[in-house]
Amino acid sequence: RFSSSTEEKSAVDSFNSSLSSLFTSVSKSDINSSKSAFVSSATALEKWVELAGLTGKLKGF
Repeated sequence: RFSSSTEEKSAVDSFNSSLSSLFTSVSKSDINSSKSAFVSSATALEKWVELAGLTGKLKGF
């Protein structure tokens, strides 16, 4: 049951967008944008993990 709610889908979309920005900024060697995109990606992924009920199931995450 992954990403079934609107909120979960929004979190996944945010993660995908942030990850795309991260790849772009890294390929351009833009350190500041890369840092920002990394934090955004991690935050969005954490939110999705929480919404999906996987917090306790992903050890060391």
